[in-house]
Amino acid sequence: MLNSSNKYTTDFMPVIEEALAHAKSKGKTQESVLSEAGVFKSSLSQWRSGEHTPSAGRVIRIINACGLHLKTNLIPKNGDIK
Repeated sequence: MLNSSNKYTTDFMPVIEEALAHAKSKGKTQESVLSEAGVFKSSLSQWRSGEHTPSAGRVIRIINACGLHLKTNLIPKNGDIK
């Protein structure tokens, strides 16, 4: 999705940043995580700057390389949870 400044926005970046912080706390470098996930450092830079947005597959590979698993919950758009 493009925002008003023609940059891509994504809800994935907070998840990626949290996963990278977890990996760092366990002694893994960002470079080792990206290498294991098969993601270029330049791709991460482009996602951070909003030039591009990561695919769900790449996000999951990064999360897994950080030693984590992704768990999701589906909720209605209007936020009503019963």
